[in-house]
Amino acid sequence: MKKIVAYAVLILLLSACGLKDLRSKKLIADGLSEQNVEKGKTILKNVVTQQNLKKLEDYGVYTLIAKDEWYKQYGMNMNPWPGENGVLLEIQSAFNTFDSRVKWLEGPMKSDIYGIQSWQAYHIPNNEDIKKITDKKIEFIIPTMQYFIELPYRLMNAPIISYMGEENWNGNDYQRVFVSWDSPEPNHNDQYILYINPETNRVERTTYTIRDNFMWTPKNFYGTAVYSDFKEIEGIELPHKMEVFPFDDTDGKIVHRFTIEQVELGNFDKNILYPFNDLTVIGDAKVD
Repeated sequence: MKKIVAYAVLILLLSACGLKDLRSKKLIADGLSEQNVEKGKTILKNVVTQQNLKKLEDYGVYTLIAKDEWYKQYGMNMNPWPGENGVLLEIQSAFNTFDSRVKWLEGPMKSDIYGIQSWQAYHIPNNEDIKKITDKKIEFIIPTMQYFIELPYRLMNAPIISYMGEENWNGNDYQRVFVSWDSPEPNHNDQYILYINPETNRVERTTYTIRDNFMWTPKNFYGTAVYSDFKEIEGIELPHKMEVFPFDDTDGKIVHRFTIEQVELGNFDKNILYPFNDLTVIGDAKVD
């Protein structure tokens, strides 16, 4: 009960604040310098090169066999997935888009499929007829999970990229790269800080704002994703574990753990992700 009250007080305090700004004090004071912009872009391109993420373009599509286990924190259940928590899923995606579908491989919803095509959600219940649906949770979680798996590649061409200095976190030294859109100042777009291990050229941690969520959150809310268990598949390095925390990961209050058990590249016909002929192809663009 005390934890719930403490969280309620925290929410009230955050609600009174403006949009969360992830920029360091130095970046706020100095603004974007040509030197830091070029350094940030170079570091991010090195990550994409190290993980060989551009090779995913050759395959076009990929499949993840994974589990996404959610945990209650502060007395709240934030799990957006329907059905049983943490069951095995088959996630099929078109690279560098927001077009994916998820099939339940076990549990009460076995064989059910939820998907997103051009930001239109749909449901195929246990091999029955497909139907368009409106579901804020599905519209949030499916594109978000794909985006975070492809994150370095997706952010590489963002209009605002800047090196933001180094930081030691949990005993590890990281290069920080700030990424956003429209302006470095807080706006309706999200901000990201990528923490890159200079020894491996991997993004091992990212802190990000959440401007658009399926559930109400205060404007000052943000989260952190920690990547680990990197494995190579056909020359492409992908993290096989992603742990997500509210705010920073200092208190260990994990919200969900996404674990990949298997990756297959180019193993299905891309057309299955586009069942509706009346929808315009949007690709990696977002809709208002």
